[in-house]
Amino acid sequence: MELQIDLLNNLNKSKLRIIIGFALIVVICILIVDKVLANKSFKIFDWIYIIVFIISGIVYIYEGFGLSIGNLFGKAFIFINKEIIDVKLSIFDKENNIKWQNIKSINYKTNKFYINKLDNTSINLDLTKLNYSVKLQVKTTIITIAQYKNIPIQHN
Repeated sequence: MELQIDLLNNLNKSKLRIIIGFALIVVICILIVDKVLANKSFKIFDWIYIIVFIISGIVYIYEGFGLSIGNLFGKAFIFINKEIIDVKLSIFDKENNIKWQNIKSINYKTNKFYINKLDNTSINLDLTKLNYSVKLQVKTTIITIAQYKNIPIQHN
């Protein structure tokens, strides 16, 4: 049994996001053209909102095509197989890499796995940020593999 989920590529394509992105860019272009035609100078505040609108428009368009802007800054994933539990729930979180051979016991309590290792350290996997279907997949996979490997597991 193996579970592999890329948490950053779960976006659906959205025409509305693409339209909003293009609208932001069009609005800022109209404001720039208006300033140029009126022979007005650009102040620091003008440059700030121009940059913010353009970046926002690009992000909306990018995510409208089903791509995650988070992929540019890092990874977020879940990888569980019979050898390892490898979890990084967001681009800002630390990666938890646990080999099954080093696990003494597992305790599951409402959206959290408490994994006790053979060296008497423990690791907590907090799944509260994940949607229900992903939580269920992770829970099922970990419980199934733990039972297969005869690792004591307590769960609700």
